[in-house]
Amino acid sequence: MIKIVSGSLDSLVRRHYEYICSTYLCKLNELVNDTSFTEEQKLFFGYLYNKKKDIVTGKPEELYNLTIVCQGKLLSMSDNERKGVYTKLNEVFDYESFSQKELREFGYTLNKVLKKVNSLVNNTTLTSIKRETGRSTSLGQLSFLKIKIIDLLKEFRDESELLDASVINKVNEIMKEILHQDFLTLIDMKSKIKGIVEKSNHWIFQKKQEKLFDIQESWGPYQLVMGLDFNVCPYCNRQYISAYYSKNGKTRGDLDHFFPKKKYPYLALSFYNLIPSCKVCNSSFKNDKDFTYLKNIHPYEEGFEDKYLFTIKAREKEMGKLKSRLSMTQIESLGKEYNLDFLYGNSKEFDITFKKGLTASEEFIRKADCNAEIFKLRELYSLHKDCIQDLIKKSIIYNESRINSLMGEFGGKLFDSEEEILNLVLGAYVQIDNMDKRPFSKFIRDISRELGLNILD
Repeated sequence: MIKIVSGSLDSLVRRHYEYICSTYLCKLNELVNDTSFTEEQKLFFGYLYNKKKDIVTGKPEELYNLTIVCQGKLLSMSDNERKGVYTKLNEVFDYESFSQKELREFGYTLNKVLKKVNSLVNNTTLTSIKRETGRSTSLGQLSFLKIKIIDLLKEFRDESELLDASVINKVNEIMKEILHQDFLTLIDMKSKIKGIVEKSNHWIFQKKQEKLFDIQESWGPYQLVMGLDFNVCPYCNRQYISAYYSKNGKTRGDLDHFFPKKKYPYLALSFYNLIPSCKVCNSSFKNDKDFTYLKNIHPYEEGFEDKYLFTIKAREKEMGKLKSRLSMTQIESLGKEYNLDFLYGNSKEFDITFKKGLTASEEFIRKADCNAEIFKLRELYSLHKDCIQDLIKKSIIYNESRINSLMGEFGGKLFDSEEEILNLVLGAYVQIDNMDKRPFSKFIRDISRELGLNILD
């Protein structure tokens, strides 16, 4: 298990909050005044509405504290009241709807506002402006209409937090061009505005060929996963979860609910409750299991890193024959109890398990053991003993002197550092900050270090 790290977290959380509030949580406030609910139910809905920012953007520990308060309030209700609340919460915090959100084509929102500009100009007469403003000259009337167009574009630019930078620049260009135009008549204005809109739509068409879809202009699971730029499942580190989207096909990792949405429906759309993960971990192993903050590691807070390490354990030939292994100093004695052929990569007579790192607390180990058991990490990684065999052989061939030799021969040409050579040899990014780039990186890092390879972070 590895920690989810992203340089874009703050902006992603902000965009998620804005979208969820405007699209879903506006319904929550309506329930507070709904006379079909009891006072206790309405008080609960009011509490959730007042806590909406914490619910959507709260860190894992904050979400845990919310569940304690909310579950206490729910337990104080009658069965019928509680059932009615759960029904409404599933409607408001509608994850199924959110999970089906698609990416919009590039320029979708700009195209929409340009249509409004066209419509405003085409459906306005100088007479209607005179009635509205009292302006009697055509110059004054055209000036008023120009200001209305600029205000429409300015409002679009300033109020949308999800615009691509190139779209913002384009809107500024359009406003500047309109401001510098001298419109002699309404017909002249309609003609020139039509030309500006057509030119802008052509720009959108050209940009669409480059970008196709714009993750800035809408929000949903694809934008969330793409924005995190996290390539592998944090729970198992065995599967890619990269998102791909095109007109001909699409794929992305699942979004697991750390706190199960069935039990905590009010956390169904919480950013830090949506864990990008592979289908095996989400659907086959975790499913609706009741993860708790006190018993499980939350991947937005920490991963196993160097506190919970993969290790190779020699398989005993005759269990329990020797009472003390500390007295065994000769390899011949060790060989009587263990099959050591695997030390040369020639056998699979060993087990893959975990060991405690030097800095790990007992509480952390309890949580890590629980995660490892739920996601069957020992069992799954035991299917990859051939990887261990390869690593053993590589550790013998590419020892420190061999790495130094390669660096001396190719440094500055093929390689910039010893770390780059190791990554190439091991087929993974084994530095602790890069373990999300490829599957098996945590596994390969731990075993390689155990085999004596010098991995520097």
